[in-house]
Amino acid sequence: MKSRSVVLFVALCISACSDKPAPQPNVDSDPVLARVGNETISRLELDVAIDSSIGPYAALHLGPEGEHKVLQSLVMRKLMSQHQFALLDEDARTALELQVNAYREELLTKQFVREQLIPEPVTEAMVTDYYQRYPEEFGAAEYASYQLLRADTGLNPEQRQRVLWYLEQLTAAADWTILAEQARQEGLAVYLVAGTSSEQGLIAEYQSLIAPLAAGQVSATAELNNRLVKVKVLERNRIAAKPLADVSDEIRKKLAPMQLKRAIEQATDNLKANTDVEIYPTSN
Repeated sequence: MKSRSVVLFVALCISACSDKPAPQPNVDSDPVLARVGNETISRLELDVAIDSSIGPYAALHLGPEGEHKVLQSLVMRKLMSQHQFALLDEDARTALELQVNAYREELLTKQFVREQLIPEPVTEAMVTDYYQRYPEEFGAAEYASYQLLRADTGLNPEQRQRVLWYLEQLTAAADWTILAEQARQEGLAVYLVAGTSSEQGLIAEYQSLIAPLAAGQVSATAELNNRLVKVKVLERNRIAAKPLADVSDEIRKKLAPMQLKRAIEQATDNLKANTDVEIYPTSN
């Protein structure tokens, strides 16, 4: 049981998700299980390897045969690492040391965050504020119902002038359906379509004409993609967001990392205030 406590302690130190690590064992009493060249493999090292591969809880049910297999893999790892280290030149060894130090700092930083930081909890006011500022994340949307008249620009000058005349008649109060029918009776290739801005397939240029218009407003005549185009917004409608009660948990999950980030920034500022820190240019 004592060795399992050691296993659990090491796993908790490495993990950034646990709450409180177990007491530090007495490493001097840690038995040696194998020797590879001038290096040894201890019971503690084996337990750490088991935990990292199958987890501390599964390790409790790993029998002697399973432990022996893990020990054999540690022996193999040391043999290979010793051989590879002997082949490294000074620059490669320096690079390796930097990588090891970076990993050590990463583990210690995770432990600092876990043990030293207490982020402010996400409050109901924060949840409500986020919900009100970003309703579109929870299904809120606005769409416009519109009429759009278009005509190809590949017309002779006389036809173009007639089309432009009809486009000028397309005011907010005019009946666009009647005017479009009259234009077609003159043999003009004009097309009147109706829809909503939320529909799929509406090209971006048409969306840009619709976007600034309030209900009842008409766009200026535009020439887009070799077509003369004019738009009238009939009405604007809004789809409500999901109820706050249905999305509050989702919002809390979004805000919790932000609270942790604030706590980290505050802790960093406090540490800097008590530490001599100098940062130099990264370029030569």
